[in-house]
Amino acid sequence: MNPIYHALAVATIQLGQLDSAGGILGNITGLLKGGIQMLGAIMVVWGGVTIGINVHNGASGNGAAIAAGVGTLIGGVIVSAAALYFGTLDTSWVRG
Repeated sequence: MNPIYHALAVATIQLGQLDSAGGILGNITGLLKGGIQMLGAIMVVWGGVTIGINVHNGASGNGAAIAAGVGTLIGGVIVSAAALYFGTLDTSWVRG
């Protein structure tokens, strides 16, 4: 079975087993937090690789590529920090 379909099936089963709206919203928040953190981590790694490749090839003439790598790396850090904040949101106000 495709891992993506498996993950969706597991998430669907977990959502279906919850009995309150607050539990469902909390589970959705957790799933989104994990996905956004993964995106941020990929961006950090991609930015680091871009910087490394362009510095290794010689910094002369590659300033724009190095700047793009730094921007991607910093953007990944910001996205990861936003995911951490998103995971701390209080969903207890939802009553089901």
